[in-house]
Amino acid sequence: MDIQYLFLLQNFRFYSEGIFNDFFSFITTLGESFIPVLLMAAVYWCFNKKAGTYMCLAEGVGGLVNSVLKISFCVYRPWIRDPRIEPIAGAKTTATGYSFPSGHSTKATCYYGSLALYFRKYRFVVVFLFSVIFLVMLSRNFLGVHTPQDVLIGFGSAFLVILLMGYVLNDYLEKKPEKDIWVVAAILTGGVLIIIYAMTKSYPQNWVDGTLLVDPAKMITDVFGNVGFAFGGAIGWIVERRKIKFSVEGTLYFKIRRYLIGAAVITVLHYILRNVFNLFLDAYAAAFIYNFLVPFFILAIYPALFKKLETKCS
Repeated sequence: MDIQYLFLLQNFRFYSEGIFNDFFSFITTLGESFIPVLLMAAVYWCFNKKAGTYMCLAEGVGGLVNSVLKISFCVYRPWIRDPRIEPIAGAKTTATGYSFPSGHSTKATCYYGSLALYFRKYRFVVVFLFSVIFLVMLSRNFLGVHTPQDVLIGFGSAFLVILLMGYVLNDYLEKKPEKDIWVVAAILTGGVLIIIYAMTKSYPQNWVDGTLLVDPAKMITDVFGNVGFAFGGAIGWIVERRKIKFSVEGTLYFKIRRYLIGAAVITVLHYILRNVFNLFLDAYAAAFIYNFLVPFFILAIYPALFKKLETKCS
C-alpha cells in the first residue's frame, strides 16, 4: 500500500512533466536544519523568548526520539525496498540513512508545531503553521524518499513531544521553576543513554556491489548530531534562564540589527565552520560539536553579548 502510493505520485510527476518538482524541493528545505533554526532565532531574540525556547527544546527532544526509532527499526529507503521507485534527482542528498520515521517530518512538527501550539489563540497562525508541516510531509512522499508511514509516525512522535514539552515548560515549570535543573538532567541522561545504545547495538549488514546499504557509522554520526543539539539547547536554556536573563524588548532598529548579526553568525556556522569541523575532527565529534554550538549560541552566547552591547548603547 505504501509503495503503491509512491508509484501514484511518481506517475503524477511523470505525466505532469515535473512542473511541481521545484516547488516540493523547496518545501522540503523547510524541514531541514537551516531555515527552521533561523526562524527559531528570530522568535527567541526578537519576539517571544518562551516560544523560542519551546521550539528549541522540542526539537532537541524530538531529535532524540527520532534517533531511537530510526536505529531501532532500521527500515530501508523506498528505492531500496523497490527499485522501481525513482526519487527526484538530488532528493537523495537529504535522504541518507534509514527511512523510518521521517526526520524532516519530525523536525517540521517540532519547530512549527510547537510555535503553533504556543500561539494557538491565533487561528490563522495555527492553520498556516500546520499547513507548512503537512506540505513538508507531502514533499517527502512526492520526492520519493519516504513512505506515508514514515511521515505519519514522524509527525505523530513529534506531536507527542511538543505536547510533553509544552506541559513541562508552560505548566510544570511555571509552578515549580526550581525544577528546571531536573529537566536538563533528564535530557542529558537520555542523550548519553541513546549514544551508548547506538554504539553497542547491532545493525543490518546488507551489501550491494561491495557497499553497505546503510552504513552504521552514518547512523551513529546522526545520533551524535541530535544529541549535540539536545545538549546545546538544554544547557543554553538553563544558563540563560538562571544567569543571563535577557529581554527581547528594544527598538525596531536594535531588533533588526540584533537579528541580522546573529543570523550571519549562524550562516557562518552552518556553511563554513561545519566543514572545518569535518576536516579536523572525526565524524562523531564534528557532528556533536556543530550541533551543540548552534542552539547554545542562539540561547545563551549571543543573548549575553547583545544584552551587554545594547546596554552600553542605550
